[in-house]
Amino acid sequence: MDRKNNGFHTEYAEYTELTELTGTAPLTPLTPLTPCETRLSPDLTLRCWSTYGVCAFTSAHGGENLLQTGNRLLVVGGMLTAAAALLHVGIILGGPDWYRFFGAGERMARMAARGAIYPTIVTAGIAAILGVWALCAFSGAGVIRRLPFLRLALTLIAAVYLARGILGIPAVLAMDAPYMNELKAKTTFMVVSSAICLVLGLCYAVGAARIWKTAPR
Repeated sequence: MDRKNNGFHTEYAEYTELTELTGTAPLTPLTPLTPCETRLSPDLTLRCWSTYGVCAFTSAHGGENLLQTGNRLLVVGGMLTAAAALLHVGIILGGPDWYRFFGAGERMARMAARGAIYPTIVTAGIAAILGVWALCAFSGAGVIRRLPFLRLALTLIAAVYLARGILGIPAVLAMDAPYMNELKAKTTFMVVSSAICLVLGLCYAVGAARIWKTAPR
């Protein structure tokens, strides 16, 4: 491998090794300074801003590589998932009308209207799970420290989102139950929520693929 050292610190080599092992480099440089470069192949170069702990791959063909794309999609997925977690907190605070509008069903809305604790527990649990999923995405993108079992977690989250996005509408149409019948009347909600879940599933799936490809076994 050819290296060009443009006057940067010697921790470049150490950071390069760490980046190659963890696959958790940030998305873009924090400074416009000229980076150190390592040619990995005729078409691929590793550029490191070692003083600031920033590293990225660049391609001779100008296309985004798996590392950059995976990181960016994980950040998008994490932000959308965090927004969904906050939305569920808002549903608890919003009360029965919010439960109805966001597809929780008439039974949950009536329980919330009576002051029952069950809707709050269920909705808070969903918010907590979504919050953990958002942290997993940010960890995979290198925004926060690496979490344990990250590869498996991202893979399972992607599978859940994709299953919801692909099978949500067919399952509602195929099943005959009071709640499913309510959802059949909410076509717009089902289409929009399924599309969002499909997008999130793809974000997590690409990010998980990057983690499996670059992280240590």
